[in-house]
Amino acid sequence: MLAALSGLGLGLTSWSMAKRVGEFHAAHRRDVFAFDTRGESLFEFAGRKVSFENDRTDTTNQKLIVRYGDDVLRLHVTIPGVQQLPGLVPHNDWLRVMRFGLMSGRTMEEFKRDLGNSPDLPDRLAIVTKTPLPGSDPASYGEIMMKHWTFDFYEFLPEGGFRTEKLRYPTHKIGQPLKDGELKDNTWQYQAALQLMSQQAREKLVGKYDTDAMSKLGWTLPLATVCGSVCIFALGFSFAPPRRKT
Repeated sequence: MLAALSGLGLGLTSWSMAKRVGEFHAAHRRDVFAFDTRGESLFEFAGRKVSFENDRTDTTNQKLIVRYGDDVLRLHVTIPGVQQLPGLVPHNDWLRVMRFGLMSGRTMEEFKRDLGNSPDLPDRLAIVTKTPLPGSDPASYGEIMMKHWTFDFYEFLPEGGFRTEKLRYPTHKIGQPLKDGELKDNTWQYQAALQLMSQQAREKLVGKYDTDAMSKLGWTLPLATVCGSVCIFALGFSFAPPRRKT
């Protein structure tokens, strides 16, 4: 009887958990973006030439000039690299140039086929830069002071020009509301910025966002655990061999 009652409780709580998980995912649609990092310093986008070159008027090599047709960006090099390396490799620690699109609901083959050829999947290109704490050594102190990081996003517009945005590394505590001006989960900016973060910085973000259905299970999870444990022990005693009598 105990095994039957606990088994019934396990079935009811399991159904309630499945219902809660389904409702959570229905209300929190997850967007997954695919990124293709461009490593060359000269290519074309939307029929316009895109180029990256060091500012020859700056002897410290602290400026990177980006040309997109007739539009020009002058970016400050926040983490200097080895200038002798080819293409954009010297800037890998602080800059990424990424072609991207929303991949949710598509296989990789469908994504490659539809990118730029489907009205709901336009071809997009953006520059993402990371700026550590000013004055800090990016290889040591600046790498662990994540709360001082800022990220700049420059999206290439098909008609020319850029759409710019600046966001900070998330500093809200677990369970607290998100702060304005910081990276928000489930956005292309957040997923792009992750590629400029160290493994330690990514691990710091785990649990900061309310994106896990486990947090919505409430009392059903511990009750299901208790029912399952009681059912197993009750069945074990039910099928135990009889004691040997003297």
